Amino acid sequence: MPAPSTLAAMARHLGRVAVGIVSLGPGVGLAGTPAVSGAETTPSASADGIPFAMPRAAKTISLSRGSRAASFRADLDGDARPDRIGVRFQDDGHVRVDVTDASGRSMSLDLGRQEDMNGVQKTAAVHVTSAAETGIPLVVVRWEAGEYCGSGTWFAYGSLVDGQLKRALVHPGEWSDSPVSSETVAMFDPAHRTVELTRTVSNDDDASSGSTTQTRHVLEGGVFVPQGAD
Repeated sequence: MPAPSTLAAMARHLGRVAVGIVSLGPGVGLAGTPAVSGAETTPSASADGIPFAMPRAAKTISLSRGSRAASFRADLDGDARPDRIGVRFQDDGHVRVDVTDASGRSMSLDLGRQEDMNGVQKTAAVHVTSAAETGIPLVVVRWEAGEYCGSGTWFAYGSLVDGQLKRALVHPGEWSDSPVSSETVAMFDPAHRTVELTRTVSNDDDASSGSTTQTRHVLEGGVFVPQGAD
């Protein structure tokens, strides 16, 4: 994983906020923007887009804990009123998001299930972003890698737009099966409501076989759509 100084340099150059490349936590408040209720925050963002500092403590959900949820109060639909948000594993390994908005309406979203050679990934970290960070408030879930090679992290993002919960984006994080490894970094541009995914693949035994690919997604109706997609 790149060093923090490298990430900061990337953000200064691009003028964007980096998400999915540091530890997830229960609150992500930027200076001058609302944070999740009860979250520990470090207001370190600046006008040139330096990444904010995530809280060290992460809200964790686990399949082994049954239906126990990570709970938040945050404005997910952008109406300036806090919504009640719960994220938990279902018995089948899917991650479910339950939201009750400020008007009392309840809704749910299945963010899916991730599996690798270790089986169903059973632990995840969760947090909620603000529009100032990602262009739109998002529930972010990061599935944690298993203990053996061939496992990796995954990210899924949920949005609430026009009274509907939507799966806004799903992408891999870090993956390793020696000597090959890969990392996907999400760089959000909140001003333009876009996200650029940069995937880097490396091979410790053959440096020449490495590659880097980039894809840009544009927010449309609460979903980040690949640019140029039909």
